[in-house]
Amino acid sequence: MDTKNKMAMIVAAGVVLVAGLGQYGWYAGRAARINSQVKALEKQSDDIRQKINDAVNFQKELARRRALYAAFPAKEDAGLRKLFDRAKARGIAVATVTPGQKGTFQDQEGNVISRDAKKCYFLPVGLMLKASYSQLLDFLNDIDSGLSGFVSVDKLAIRGGEPGQLDVDITVSLYALY
Repeated sequence: MDTKNKMAMIVAAGVVLVAGLGQYGWYAGRAARINSQVKALEKQSDDIRQKINDAVNFQKELARRRALYAAFPAKEDAGLRKLFDRAKARGIAVATVTPGQKGTFQDQEGNVISRDAKKCYFLPVGLMLKASYSQLLDFLNDIDSGLSGFVSVDKLAIRGGEPGQLDVDITVSLYALY
């Protein structure tokens, strides 16, 4: 082979090599882009799954609360509303209200207490409040006034919060005849 043909073959081989490397680089770059797109889609898929789980949990909690509230007679509902309104009227921030399980009030022998053919029921309620010391005292001093029942404070935990405010966890029980 003469030199001219050798040069032409070397140039042709170089062109094929450069084209091959270019093609490889194009595929490698494309593969990296596809890989990052797949990862983004996987993250979106995980986010969607989490939102579905959150929605299912929300629906379960909503159904549980509806069933719980449906089991409460109007007096308990009114009692909860009055407690909430009484706290708000004193400028107390009510963070949460968590009704517990309603039960019948019984004496030491296990007999349901009743009067005039009406049974005595109780409903424990957890409240998380933000209040000043004087607001809390005002609230506790007349917690059961104006209610068609009796209220007992079962638990009270007070922690320092923001300046001038207390973080208060309180559990009360509402008692009523019906």
